[in-house]
Amino acid sequence: SYKVNYMSETPANKSQGGSNQKGGNIILPLALIDKCIGNRIYVVMKGDKEFSGVLRGFDEYVNMVLDDVQEYGFKADEEDISGGNKKLKRVMVNRLETILLSGNNVAMLVPGGDPDSFNFS
Repeated sequence: SYKVNYMSETPANKSQGGSNQKGGNIILPLALIDKCIGNRIYVVMKGDKEFSGVLRGFDEYVNMVLDDVQEYGFKADEEDISGGNKKLKRVMVNRLETILLSGNNVAMLVPGGDPDSFNFS
């Protein structure tokens, strides 16, 4: 298992004792990703690609290894034309056993995310 502890002690978090001003604990991005190892995540990439898979590991650059992956893309929905503009529809385009995603291209990561539960239109 990949152990993450990237919280550096700064004057701001030292004075707060590791808590935010409202009394809750601070969770840093890499700590959140670390909690997702072994679980399904939903990743939206820059551009028009999306992935859903089981997170197996990641590094400090948020390069990620996913297993049991479904790749999604978008296509114009021929049946829904409103005002001359076609709506885009999310479709699964590929199934992959394992994939390495570049952290440079990650726009959003949703723990336990299900692509069908999101509607970005």
